[in-house]
Amino acid sequence: MKRLVFSIVLVLFGLGACGECRAAVYEEMWAMKTDWYTLPLVGKLEHVYVKIKRRTPFGMITMFYANPKKGGSTGGTTLPDSTGWGDIRKALCAATGASCNILWGVTGTCHQGANRILLTTGKRVNMAGGYNLSSFFFKTFGTDNSWEKCMKECKL
Repeated sequence: MKRLVFSIVLVLFGLGACGECRAAVYEEMWAMKTDWYTLPLVGKLEHVYVKIKRRTPFGMITMFYANPKKGGSTGGTTLPDSTGWGDIRKALCAATGASCNILWGVTGTCHQGANRILLTTGKRVNMAGGYNLSSFFFKTFGTDNSWEKCMKECKL
């Protein structure tokens, strides 16, 4: 009986015996932008973070993720063309996984961190101010070595 109750609790909270055994759970995700800084000749730079609407046994909750955490995850407006449905387990891994952390200005910026989180939605934050500049230096998902480690850890 205890085993049955424990199994039901695991299923309710989206947990299972192993990460490989669980089916993908798709949830709505979108990027938020906030004004950060304006550079002459470059224009407005915007900080970006991701919101994920998640189902729980107690209703819907919205979680906020910034990678790197330096810029925060409050305020702002929805970034155009950034809303989609993606695999929440992979998104959460990209947001919180040890090898997925962006070291700001070294392995990427908030733009690359948000792109990692939104990967399974097929969306990018290319509408954010300063995105062309950050992607010139750090590509779409951050430096190659950093991105390869993240892909391996999160099975992206």
